[in-house]
Amino acid sequence: MDFTDNLRSLVLSQLALANRDPAKIGVVVDTLVEMLGAALVVNYRDDGRAMDQACALLEGAINRSALEQQARLKAFGAFDGDDLT
Repeated sequence: MDFTDNLRSLVLSQLALANRDPAKIGVVVDTLVEMLGAALVVNYRDDGRAMDQACALLEGAINRSALEQQARLKAFGAFDGDDLT
């Protein structure tokens, strides 16, 4: 497994565990934001404008992915009987 696969596995496993305790989801998200922020700073350390653009693109990608995943889960009935929706 490469770094991306390892990171994906770790994040998905932590989210699965956090699903049992919704307060932990915030911790997972905060950690991911910190990691992404650090990666962006390193990558765009000399170009604040490019970093702003990358952040905007990342925001759009996260939003789009979340909406697509939500639609798929709803289509599969994953939220049926869930008091949170």
